[in-house]
This record gives sequence, C-alpha cells and structure tokens, in this order.
Amino acid sequence: MPLAFCLKPITFVPQQTEKRYSICGTWEKLADAIYRGGAKELSKLGGASVGQEKTVWAENISPQMNVDINRSPSFGYFRDKLRHLSQEESR
Repeated sequence: MPLAFCLKPITFVPQQTEKRYSICGTWEKLADAIYRGGAKELSKLGGASVGQEKTVWAENISPQMNVDINRSPSFGYFRDKLRHLSQEESR
C-alpha cells in the first residue's frame, strides 16, 4: 500500500538507501525510501502496478524539481539535449 505522497520535498532518505544508489535500480531505491514495504512489496503487485506507482511519483515529484541543480550526470545530459533540441526547433 503506497504512502500518501507528501508535496514537501523528501528531506530524509535512510542512509543505507542513499549509499546503495547507482544508475541501475534507481526506482527500487526510491521505492525503498517512499513506498511502505519498499520495492520488495511493490514488486509483488506486478509490473503494471509498479508502472502505475512510478507514474504517480513522477506526477508528484516533477513539479517540485529544480532541473538546474539536479546532480545526476545522466539527467543533466538529458536536460541539456532537450534544451538544445528545443532551440533548434524554434529556429
């Protein structure tokens, strides 16, 4: 069962969850931080439920992201490419 998603930024992530972060398994780490029972419990519900929950997270997290200070190199690359493409499109 999902936790009610709070509109405040996540200010605490269990240290063991943060230390295990890598590019692979990212959604699982987020689930461990914000979903009751973590990725293990969510995975038991099947792929469709995982996808649905990830969509809810994206809808709630994205309005609060400051994309300019995101420290993820892959996200930074993605952001910069989108900006570059949108500038080309407007020419």
